[in-house]
Amino acid sequence: QPFPLPTQRSTMAAVARLGRQLRVRGICKPVRHVSSPPGNRDNRDSQDNQDNRDDGISINGVAHTMITVADFERDHAFYSLLCTYMGMTCVLDQKEPVPWLYHVGGRTALGITASRLGPTDRFDQWRAGLHHVCFRARSEEDVDKAHDFLQTTVVPDAGGRVVHGPEKGPWAPGYYSLLFEDNSGTRLELNYVPAKGLLGLGDKNLLSEL
Repeated sequence: QPFPLPTQRSTMAAVARLGRQLRVRGICKPVRHVSSPPGNRDNRDSQDNQDNRDDGISINGVAHTMITVADFERDHAFYSLLCTYMGMTCVLDQKEPVPWLYHVGGRTALGITASRLGPTDRFDQWRAGLHHVCFRARSEEDVDKAHDFLQTTVVPDAGGRVVHGPEKGPWAPGYYSLLFEDNSGTRLELNYVPAKGLLGLGDKNLLSEL
């Protein structure tokens, strides 16, 4: 057993400590949820969300994604390089009592922890749960630059592999993406989609034609 199995209590305690650390660093603050008209929201597609939400709510992005890795030491190096290159800041890095590595940036956060099964565990896209994680780039040039960084620095120094280099795709108008994996085989993507992407198609459903 490479580390003590996290209990629900220890996991919640770790999350609570993380919240306190983020508030102390001024990275996040407790918020009081209030309703506001769409014009007061800062996300660029808030009006589209408001038009489609009926009586529901309008979310403001993805707060965080947590990934379980087989070999924490190897993927610690992998995600440290990757997240730093993508402009994210490490706010939590610990091995005990539960391994956590947590980066914040780009209006989201990414964390990793260790699998209970140890280094032999492998990710499978076609089992229940996560299929892949996709980060959004600001330009095609940034996708190209990230590919070069993966090829020259991340893969040689920290493992993982590039599944395919930057290429056009049919998933949305102007879709341009790079696909790669961490050391556990978890599928990761970096894409760029100009303008509104699928939301700019109106009544046309591009995905139904694939």
